[in-house]
Amino acid sequence: MLGLSEQNYVVCPKCNALNPLTANYCANCGLQLQSRPPLYPPSTQARVVGGAFSKENLLQAFSTRRVKLMIIGFIIELALFLAFSALPMSQAQYQAIVNSPSYKQINMVRAEGLISRAVSIFQNNYFLASLEMVPALGPAIFTYTTYSTARVLDALGYGVPGPLLFVNIILFPHSWLELPAYAISATQSVILVYSWVKKRFLQELARTIIVWLFVGLELFVAAVIESSIITLESYGIQPLLMWIPTLVIFYIAYTLLKRLNKPQNPLSYQSANTAV
Repeated sequence: MLGLSEQNYVVCPKCNALNPLTANYCANCGLQLQSRPPLYPPSTQARVVGGAFSKENLLQAFSTRRVKLMIIGFIIELALFLAFSALPMSQAQYQAIVNSPSYKQINMVRAEGLISRAVSIFQNNYFLASLEMVPALGPAIFTYTTYSTARVLDALGYGVPGPLLFVNIILFPHSWLELPAYAISATQSVILVYSWVKKRFLQELARTIIVWLFVGLELFVAAVIESSIITLESYGIQPLLMWIPTLVIFYIAYTLLKRLNKPQNPLSYQSANTAV
């Protein structure tokens, strides 16, 4: 006979993970669960399921299925970045970019101190990532910012083939935090549109808050690393040394993500259905 705590969960028929009775999707594998009548009145249910920092929303925001979508978004971003950086740049285009306010701002930020530079980088990147999370518009903004970034980098290394500049950029650890953050934001924009079609937009907004805060943390760490790399370059120290703390951060994030996606209280689907 099932215990009281087990009766308050539904077993996923695909991976045998236990999910709250109010869950529409398995928190572990993302499988859509059978629809059930709500356990609470609509207003109460909205507070329970839609709570921004509830355990269910946290599991859903970084479920295995969503992480795979984010990885696909990151691969698309790398492909776009490489394609845009390979576009030829004329002398007129180069002059237009180097005379633009955004290009001049880059040089001003690089001249700042370590902390103020990190703050400036973070504020700019987080603003762009937030725009890329806007429903429907996010992917278009994401494509434009990827194009703009690629062209500015081409101008910074004018005369060097774009693909070589692209390889040089991804050699530095902060790129492996910044670029995925933008991909996560654009992916969340697509998920928000999908949730609107499926009529669970308000529930998805709660998870979006979690993703938005995660992206902010990711970009903050990236800004600190990038600012540190610029400082190391000015002292003639090898900036690739920043890979050491970055790999430690990656390991911690991977461990937490793996633990987050670990099935909770696994129970055999067969025993759940045959128990008296």
